[in-house]
Amino acid sequence: MRPTCMPRNGETLARAFTRTFTELLGPLGLVVLDESKSMKKYGNAPLEALNRYILSLSLDPNASRISVGIITFSDAHRVLVPIRPIRDVRAVEKYQPRGGTRLYGTLLDVFATIFDMVDHRGFEGNVILSCFTDGDDSRSQELIDDLRALTARAKWNHWHDLYLYGIGVDAAAIAREMGFPDDPNHAITVGDSSEHIGASMRHASMVTSMASRGIRGRPITVPYETVPPSEK
Repeated sequence: MRPTCMPRNGETLARAFTRTFTELLGPLGLVVLDESKSMKKYGNAPLEALNRYILSLSLDPNASRISVGIITFSDAHRVLVPIRPIRDVRAVEKYQPRGGTRLYGTLLDVFATIFDMVDHRGFEGNVILSCFTDGDDSRSQELIDDLRALTARAKWNHWHDLYLYGIGVDAAAIAREMGFPDDPNHAITVGDSSEHIGASMRHASMVTSMASRGIRGRPITVPYETVPPSEK
């Protein structure tokens, strides 16, 4: 079965996102990160959080089984790390907030790309998708029904590891709109601060690490120990 649709820019994303794809042996950690202009207030925190995510997984005892892909979105998507084994990933050098929030369209592109890997390239791995945003979609609202259709297929294919991190916004409300799980273990609202971005990215690396050990669906807490309360 092919994806129900190939969204705008989908083929471009498929080529860029999977150009180094060969054979994935274990879990695939996908990070989809907001790079719209509203994220500019966090300075270098998102870039630093991304690189800690990469470093943490590269040092994981099961690193040989872990692959990752990292994409950002504003008015369009930008591939920072094509899908590849974590051992081959280097630090990300640029994060440049600008433009609006093409949340729905980017996730639709990502889903369609992964389903193409499933349908035509024999991918059978476990996907851990971690999406981070500080606001609602503002560039692709007309694609919400298509996104919900592919989200439903993801659930039907037993993708239990769909995480939505709301940075200073209601994660459950955004997740519910997209058809993502909206329980507190998957739709995670964090504070509107640089520290909370780091904490949520640490959570994403933790659930990916757990998946490499065959542990899925176990609730873990976003590591707030060193994070001050939100000022909101």
